[in-house]
Formats: sequence, C-alpha cells, structure tokens
Amino acid sequence: MADGWLWEERRTFLHDGAAANYRALYLKSIWPWLAARGARPLLLANGLIGAPATAFIAMTGYPDFATYTRIQEECASAMPERADLIHEERVRLLRDCGERPRREPHVGDRRAVYGVRSFVIRARDWPEFVRLSVEGVWRRIETQDARILGMFRDIAATEPLDVLLLTGYHGPAHWEATRGFDYPPPPGYPTDEWQRAVELSRARARLLLRSSVTLMQAHWPD
Repeated sequence: MADGWLWEERRTFLHDGAAANYRALYLKSIWPWLAARGARPLLLANGLIGAPATAFIAMTGYPDFATYTRIQEECASAMPERADLIHEERVRLLRDCGERPRREPHVGDRRAVYGVRSFVIRARDWPEFVRLSVEGVWRRIETQDARILGMFRDIAATEPLDVLLLTGYHGPAHWEATRGFDYPPPPGYPTDEWQRAVELSRARARLLLRSSVTLMQAHWPD
C-alpha cells in the first residue's frame, strides 16, 4: 500500500446471539459507509476454530490519521444500533509490511476461511522476517492456492514486536494441508525453487519467539 496508510485491527466481542445481526449490519451498512468516506475495508471475519462465533475481527485501512479521526468521530452517531450488539471492543493501529495488502484487491483472491496469526519477534528482525515471508512461506503456500491478504505490525516501536498475518484458505482442511515443510512440491513446480522456499520458511521459523493462530470465517459484502 501507499506510504502513510494506517490499518485498524478492530476486535469486537458481541452479546450472545448477536452474530448474525452484526454481520448483516456490517456488510450492508458499515462496510459501504466506511468506503464512501475514504477508508478501505479489507476483511470481516468471526471465530471458527480457536475463538467463539461472537468474536469478530475487522481490518480497515485509512489513507492518513486525519481521515481516521474524522471517521471515528462520526461512527457512533451514524450507526447507534451497532452499540446494542457489542459487549466489548479492542482496537490497535498498525502499519503494513509494504508487500501485502495489494494496492488493487482481487475478488478472485478471497477465501472462505482466514488464518489470523500472531507472531512475536525481535524488532530488529522485522526486515528479514518480511523478506523470508515473501520469498519463502508465501511463495510456498500460494502455490497451494492459499492467499496472503496482509501482514501488519505495531506502529509503535516495541520490544518484542507483535506481527499480524492474515492468510486465506478454502477451509480448515486446506489450512491443514499447508502446515509443515515435509511434503513434495505441487505438480509442475520446480523442485529447486520449492526447496529454496522451504529453506527460507525454516529460516523464518527460527526468528519466532512465539506464535498462535485462530481460524476465522470470512464475510464479504457481495
């Protein structure tokens, strides 16, 4: 994305039984409302494995901080019915890694299920972590028809550094099929290129202090 974009990770925890109403409100009203005001909604998803169905994540991009603050000031009064569905919310501002999200989204890259993965790394390792991700892990799993939606980090300089990765899959079985390193390349994929991607993937794993993943079901407005 262009320099200066901010990304909001919004974790919304709903009252019991409110998931369907919240999903409908977000896709039919909130998503287009944000887009019309200069924001870029990227993903809405709720818990499938590792989180309850009432736990949602919404990723939204903003071209600058002024746009972000203006939209936040308007949000509560624009959709007061939203508050009645929510038990609690947590928000943090992030920057992207410079490689994903794509500048122009492709509808064909959307997937039904997303791995919402948290990495914790040393702050000094961020540039190498990005390189190994792009050249190793992402290249390897995208040959298996997964799709990287975006990778983000805290704007603040923290030690260690929190990293968020959103990767799309066709379902839990597809996610499981991309785990580990000990399987042959897909048909037609050059063996030497595959082996290099695996080696880079192993190198990235050595940078991790810890990681965790939740599988979440994606929802789109069209």
